[in-house]
Amino acid sequence: GAGDGIHASALEGLGARVIAIDKRARPAHISPRIEWESADIKDWIESEDHKRAYDAIFLKNTLQFFEREWGIKRLFKFIKVNLKPDGVLAVETFYKPPEPPFDKPHLSYWNKNDVLNEFQAWEALHVNQAEKDGRDLNGTQRHFFITDVILRKK
Repeated sequence: GAGDGIHASALEGLGARVIAIDKRARPAHISPRIEWESADIKDWIESEDHKRAYDAIFLKNTLQFFEREWGIKRLFKFIKVNLKPDGVLAVETFYKPPEPPFDKPHLSYWNKNDVLNEFQAWEALHVNQAEKDGRDLNGTQRHFFITDVILRKK
């Protein structure tokens, strides 16, 4: 989800119209210009009327929380239908569990080819797979295995 809204705020600050989705309530610091949806992403995708057209969709550290089948059949389908031609999809996810692993395992892992194979006709603007040390949201030091893919819909 949108988490604390830092990325939504950054995009809005650049002039983008932003819809942020997260289970949590809207943080107090979020601009009123950001449309904040307090919802589970799966529920939002299932209930969305699909008549909106998006210029960009940003999935940061969310894909690994979904079962692979749902990601492919529902989320990716939503993206393919609702992203405008020449729209941009940016994905950051894990290609394997961090070290040390989280107490609750993720539901799926995606390497760069997994993502690229689902969007074969799209233009790859940035593709990277790397290891990174850092702190998680709880402050625990971990070694992360990150997939970053940015694609343009053709």
